[in-house]
Amino acid sequence: LNSGKLNPFIKFLSKFEGVLRMASTVMEPAFAITNTIRDSWAAFTNAKYGFIPAWDNISGVVSYLREDPTYWEWLDSGGANANLVALDRNEAQKSLNRMSDRSWLQRANWEQVREVLSYISELSEVSTRIGVYKRARDKGASIHEAALESRDVTIDFGRVGATGKHLNKILAFFN
Repeated sequence: LNSGKLNPFIKFLSKFEGVLRMASTVMEPAFAITNTIRDSWAAFTNAKYGFIPAWDNISGVVSYLREDPTYWEWLDSGGANANLVALDRNEAQKSLNRMSDRSWLQRANWEQVREVLSYISELSEVSTRIGVYKRARDKGASIHEAALESRDVTIDFGRVGATGKHLNKILAFFN
């Protein structure tokens, strides 16, 4: 498991893991809602600097969409490294712009649908984390402390270890 090369069987299994993960999270619109609720509850009960569900989520979404200075500070501090759902934000924005330029319902393809659902899924993930970061900074936490708080308040998908990294290739939700 420690070698850089993947066993062909593991490589084969990882294809199914990717489909399962995508189908269960990104392609399932209800995931964004349940994920936001679960993460908000975790933040409400665990955040060292406090968290107000809905209010802090909205604050996080606004920072994310506006790409305000707090968003960039959170991003630069490593707060985003805990996210499970990651996508190229520029490509997502281009896709959203293309869809708004014409009748999306008439010309939609699966790639566009996946991109929009990925964007919504990413919003559900970052809303809580950025909200936690902002509240921690407002209460006097350093950039480093606030970034760690935003990563640790829910599942930190960036903290898997060497074995976990390999198991995640074949087990969709080995956290």
